[in-house]
Amino acid sequence: RTIDYALLDPSAFSISEARQALAPPFSAGAEYETTLQGLDSDPGAFDVVWATHALYAIPPAELETAIVQFLHAMRHGGTGDAGGAGFIAHASEKSHYLQFYRHYLRGFKNSAGVPYSSAEQIVAILTRLKVVFEIKEISYTNGAPETTEHQVEKYLQRCLFDDTISLKDMRANSLTGPYLETCRENGVWRFSQCVSMIFINAAVGSAVE
Repeated sequence: RTIDYALLDPSAFSISEARQALAPPFSAGAEYETTLQGLDSDPGAFDVVWATHALYAIPPAELETAIVQFLHAMRHGGTGDAGGAGFIAHASEKSHYLQFYRHYLRGFKNSAGVPYSSAEQIVAILTRLKVVFEIKEISYTNGAPETTEHQVEKYLQRCLFDDTISLKDMRANSLTGPYLETCRENGVWRFSQCVSMIFINAAVGSAVE
């Protein structure tokens, strides 16, 4: 059976890339070229709503609106209906991804710009909205030998969405440099991640309209 799959992203390029990557039984249907906080959907329009490492760039002032739209889009259960399901995978404050970006903003941008949102912020919003959810945490390490400098540089640039800064510049900077030194051990780069996997069931969560 075909699984109808809607795509949401502010970037038309990202939507196109995702559509090309989908293989049967998944079939790309509706496209929403917008932010999550700008999503205009019918209440309960989707059986499953998920955001896998997708909410980092939402400004703090708009994060609750985005989460409300996320919940609004989930099918809400009723008599004999288990309702839809929601899933959010998001890195915590102690993850390399968030820590490195904060050092980058201070070290290269004079603190201009907004830090990535964290799993802790999302959990606080869900709690404030009285949503019932479950969290499972996973921890893992992205690693590479020190000799693979080009690959490590590209990885770190992707973490920052900035390909203008070389690994040499990152290591020379007074803020990113000392941090990166803590990520090297015995000739190996190690970038530790801690991710919260947040499961929401509309049958037991609050129906946010």
